[in-house]
This record gives sequence, structure tokens and C-alpha cells, in this order.
Amino acid sequence: MRLDLNNFSYLNRKRCDEVYWPLVDCDLATLKDKINDEMHELHVEIYNCQVWDGCGEEPCIALGKEIADVVTYLDLLAQRVGLNLSDILVQKFNEVSDRKKTNIKIPV
Repeated sequence: MRLDLNNFSYLNRKRCDEVYWPLVDCDLATLKDKINDEMHELHVEIYNCQVWDGCGEEPCIALGKEIADVVTYLDLLAQRVGLNLSDILVQKFNEVSDRKKTNIKIPV
């Protein structure tokens, strides 16, 4: 299954606005706190994978869910400040490739 990041962002914003709160009304401190909460949960799952000596099937599923939660909130943060997640990922990836002098880049 492939994900179109622009479609994800559109649906993420729509769900946030309709189910949780209008994103325009959400302050950055609230988003920061939600991202911190999700990062803590991600850290716990990383620890669980280390304890299990790598990712068995069950810990990896939980780890993947926490990674997805973090990305979901980072996308909302980006949108809240007027950024497009897809655009900033491509820009940063290519910037690092330039700095490392490699031609491995995402086409724009």
C-alpha cells in the first residue's frame, strides 16, 4: 500500500477539523504537548523492541502504530503553521543530499 502524502494531509486535516477540533483554533503549545505524548509512547515501543531483542511481530506492530501517530501530529503541526509535509520532506531530503554530495534525490 502506497501513501500519497498530500491526500493524507488533506484527510488528516479534515478529520481533525470534524472530529477533534478546528486546527486553526489549536495553539502550538497544544500540538507540542500531543507530539511529546506520542514521542513518549514511541520511546516505550522502541524500548520494548530492544527488550524483545529486535522486533518480533507483535512489538513491531505497536512500534509502527506509534510512528504513524507521531507523523500524524507532525503533519498537523506543519499544516497549522502553513507548511506542506510533502514539500518540506522533499526539500529537506534534497538539502541533506546536496550537503553530503550525493545525487540521491527526490525529483521535484
